[in-house]
Amino acid sequence: MAAFDVIVLGAGTAGESIAKNVAQGGRTVALVESGRVGGECPYVACMPSKSLLRSASVRHLATKAVELGAATSPALADDPAAAFARAAARRDNIAHDRDDSKTAADVEKQGVTLLRGKGRVVADGVVAVGGARYGFTDLVVATGSSPVRPPIEGLDTVPTWTSDEALSSGEYPESLLILGGGPIGCELAQVYARFGVDVTLIESAPRLVVKEEPTITSVLAAVLRDDGIELRLEAEVTRAEAISGRARLHLADETTLDGDRVLVVTGRTPNVDDLGLEVLGIESEATDLATDETGRVHGHEHLWAAGDVTGAAPYTHAANYQARVVTTNLLGGSVTMDNRAMPRAIYTDPPVASVGIDAASALDQGIETVTASFDLSETARSGSEGERRGRLVLSADASRRVLVGAAAAGPGADEWIGEAVLAIRAGIPVSVLTDVVHPFPTFSEAYEPALRDLAHQLEARNVPGPGAGAARFGMVGLGRMGEALALQAVEKGIEVVGYDPQKDPDPTSGILPADSIASLVEQLPAPRIVFVSVPQGDPTEQVVQGVGEVMGPGDVIVEGGNAHWQDSVRRFGELAQRGIHFLDCGTSGGVAGARHGACFMVGGTDEAFSIVEPILDALATEEGVLHVGPTGAGHFVKLVHNMIEFGMVQSIGEGVELLNSSKYELDLASLFHNWSNGSVIRGWLVELMEQGFKDYGDLSRVQPCVEDTGEQVWGVQFAMDHQVPIPMLSQAVWGFYQSRDRTQEWEKTVSVLRHLYGGHPLQQV
Repeated sequence: MAAFDVIVLGAGTAGESIAKNVAQGGRTVALVESGRVGGECPYVACMPSKSLLRSASVRHLATKAVELGAATSPALADDPAAAFARAAARRDNIAHDRDDSKTAADVEKQGVTLLRGKGRVVADGVVAVGGARYGFTDLVVATGSSPVRPPIEGLDTVPTWTSDEALSSGEYPESLLILGGGPIGCELAQVYARFGVDVTLIESAPRLVVKEEPTITSVLAAVLRDDGIELRLEAEVTRAEAISGRARLHLADETTLDGDRVLVVTGRTPNVDDLGLEVLGIESEATDLATDETGRVHGHEHLWAAGDVTGAAPYTHAANYQARVVTTNLLGGSVTMDNRAMPRAIYTDPPVASVGIDAASALDQGIETVTASFDLSETARSGSEGERRGRLVLSADASRRVLVGAAAAGPGADEWIGEAVLAIRAGIPVSVLTDVVHPFPTFSEAYEPALRDLAHQLEARNVPGPGAGAARFGMVGLGRMGEALALQAVEKGIEVVGYDPQKDPDPTSGILPADSIASLVEQLPAPRIVFVSVPQGDPTEQVVQGVGEVMGPGDVIVEGGNAHWQDSVRRFGELAQRGIHFLDCGTSGGVAGARHGACFMVGGTDEAFSIVEPILDALATEEGVLHVGPTGAGHFVKLVHNMIEFGMVQSIGEGVELLNSSKYELDLASLFHNWSNGSVIRGWLVELMEQGFKDYGDLSRVQPCVEDTGEQVWGVQFAMDHQVPIPMLSQAVWGFYQSRDRTQEWEKTVSVLRHLYGGHPLQQV
């Protein structure tokens, strides 16, 4: 049995791309396809439809020659059926006459083994194609989708087309009934209408393309009506019957519609049936193959999916994006998908384009928005082009002050929607977008007044944003330090969204609750700032990864624990690949400092530090913030700080040991109070020890074991590696280990001090 590193089921947009690129990356790949290599897009979908749309657009433009000053008499006088035949011939040429031989040859030239036939999983790690079996390590399912045929009585008795069939046919119907007012239905309705076909479009919803912004789809409806298309909205077809070789559709309102053909474009369904996926544990009734952000099917390490079969974004550009992610991960990389800014387009004339979510969808997701719009007729370009139909609608998150959605209808909208795609993907603040200059005269100038309107609304609502007097950041980890910092921030007018899987914020604390890392990040303004305050080691690793997965370019993660500085350097590099900033922030001052004014030692880039500096200044004691150097420097400096701290605490503990060994009956609380006033060794640790004797008497009830977090050994190891003698500091480190099996006064003293300044557990008899 032949075996491959990767077998790809389906040679459409996603499958072909994955197979070729993975093969070029050095893994063995087999590509299984029973139809055309390249899928539907180049042969019976995207390319042929855009070819016809272009022909129809030019034909329509010719009718405006007199109006636009290009002719003195109408330019068109030909037979529309003959013109359509010419357009169909051009379409077929662009679609390579639906011949995939060149594409298939190119795939094999890239080192891919092409297997013609239906692929089916027959055992774990085994796919059967025809009578042969092939082994695999990774399986990619990219089998696309198929048209949905609605269960209408008699529909199978009348002449019908799917979109694939219409885009392969040269037939010119005198009249066409289109079932479905989605993107494909609207596009093909315009094509046939502009070539003189009597077109009726039937949609059961109250408007076209019902998932898109209502005012934009109303522009589209007006365009189609101007082309002579009859729109029957909120219309339910109850049955169909054949009348003299033609179709008659009966509607619920008891009216009928007659046409030469019925074009059925009521949706598509992922192709998951008869693939044998139940062998791999996929439920037989599954309707799609939903994936995680890496492209893996949920719960499966070596099963991947891309394209329409995922049930996500049914667009060729989405399939290409998913293919890039899956390819990278199959080749040993580690990247994730971010679908917040997946553009959508309807290629009518003028086109409709959108990205993100509209205000209604945002509300369903718990996002409060502000919305602004602008009519393209107000742009100078509208007058010169002679096209006054069009509109731009923008929606912004009222909390984060960034765009979450944009929708447009108008000339070139499918191109200039890219500005909104980038803004949403990168989380660019509205305040920055308002300063963008557009060339004059262009339709893209519509962004400027709409964005200024958004900015004005946000300002009127007094929503805080980056650089404002009031800010908002996230805190993951509400333990001793994290909660204290959050409470201090709230008291100083800074909003804090807090999350800790072990506890919810006190409802009276003012800390805004989040039920997950994702929901915490969603509540933050751009650039989003998240502090991580969890124990070093696995907790820090998991939280930083989790936060990084839901943040985007320009956002900042501040890791405020006692992590190893080399781990911080690694995390910085991993996050930088996604454009996310990372700061390693040593935090000192104990719980009291976190609550009333801490000391921060920060490592990272100047850009990241400048974003977070105002918050750190607010939370620090006077002159308590220092940008100590590049990534890793913050945690390295904090480690050395901690070792000095251990040495000082050890010295105090050994001093108490000496004092208690004397013949004098000393009041140690009074003695440390005395030392706190003018002595050479006065300081916070001496003051804390005074308090310790007041709280715990002669320490007889205190257990000698000193609680520690373990990172002190890193400093000793560094000193050994670099041959730096640190006898005093290393002795303090050994003291922690001694405390675990000895009983001396200095150990009790150290334990009390670490409890008082750091909140470390204190064991008592």
